[in-house]
Amino acid sequence: MQDHPAAFQPFLPELREFTEYNHHKIMFPILQILARGLELPEETFLDMHGFEDDSATDVRFMNYPHSENDGQKARTVWLKGHTDIGTLTILWSQSVSALQILCPDGNLPFVQVVNIGDSMEFLSGGFYKGIVHRVRQPPADQQGYDRLGVIYFVLEKVGVALRFDSDKAPTSDEYRKGCTAAYGLSQLTKKDDVVEEQIMHGVPVLHYN
Repeated sequence: MQDHPAAFQPFLPELREFTEYNHHKIMFPILQILARGLELPEETFLDMHGFEDDSATDVRFMNYPHSENDGQKARTVWLKGHTDIGTLTILWSQSVSALQILCPDGNLPFVQVVNIGDSMEFLSGGFYKGIVHRVRQPPADQQGYDRLGVIYFVLEKVGVALRFDSDKAPTSDEYRKGCTAAYGLSQLTKKDDVVEEQIMHGVPVLHYN
């Protein structure tokens, strides 16, 4: 495991406390509620997400210092519509609005959310849907500020099969590594004016322009 930079070392205890809070106080109750919604034992998803388990769950601090020229080049969209790879994504509130989700009526409001990801959609057999979302240029009165995202990305432990009813389903780490390695490199098939598709371990992954 790679060590953190020296400048970051003094903050590791605080970061661990913040990480454990996300994991036990926010993520665990949500996973219990999702299990109950499927009429499964409450610990069903908890057993896949132990804090000390080998997984790619992590806290990320993502800075978006975009200029006006960058916004114009990207047609005001910084990250096009997608669903996250993992189980859940916990996004902490900030003063600059840029995250949007695609609602059933087709609207894309500025919001603050906990997203369901691909893995939970697979594990629930499609009962829970991955949330399509994107990052776009903030409103005009906020465009002079950098945007800092504080995000807790939740993924299952290594080796968890993403379907209960199939022995051919990819594991969580196979799906994550496949999507990560192919991002920006694999051929996308245009489905319509908005949606492009790529196939990952036999699973269609959609991208929204």
